[in-house]
Amino acid sequence: MLKAIEPARCDYVAEAMELLSEITEEIDRFEKDLSFMENCKKLAQFCYDCLDGQLKQKAGLFLIEISVFPATETEKELSGFEELFYNMAEDGLSNDIDFIRCRARLLAEQGKFRKSAELWSNICEIRKSQATSQNQRSWEWWRAKFYELACLAKWPQTKKQQLSHTIEILENSFSDIPPLWAEKLSSLKARLYRDSQQSTQVNPVREQ
Repeated sequence: MLKAIEPARCDYVAEAMELLSEITEEIDRFEKDLSFMENCKKLAQFCYDCLDGQLKQKAGLFLIEISVFPATETEKELSGFEELFYNMAEDGLSNDIDFIRCRARLLAEQGKFRKSAELWSNICEIRKSQATSQNQRSWEWWRAKFYELACLAKWPQTKKQQLSHTIEILENSFSDIPPLWAEKLSSLKARLYRDSQQSTQVNPVREQ
């Protein structure tokens, strides 16, 4: 696709948008492939430059999500996305689930973990309402739940042990957690345990 758009022609923008839609749907699988993500960013920028109206806004969301995901942008560059979000909100996209997800990712990269966790929690509620069964959760729900918990883990006021217990409850309540999110939740729980142990060693309980 990159070769097809090299002459800077917009002939293939529809195909590029379809490809980006598939990639961003499961972007978390490509977390460690920075070269691939950089190519995706070039593709998203191409689409954003080619399109107008609502399609341009959609391409803008692709560009934001791909740019912030590998955390390769500087703080100054990340702040430049705020105007895009503002314009989209003005056009009534603030309740769009893709808008909320991209906003949550950007807030996390800016260190605004509590606000990011709140948005991921909102996505969980939306995805839960879309579920066909009370005992099942979609891949997208687990993604939102993981990032909600991961953001809370970075929020200074969070009680690490309590958050770790929340993960244990999730693991014991569902037998069909997607492998990617099961692994990430397990790693997060282990990290929370280590952090709580280190905190206990630094601030030992005094005997009365």
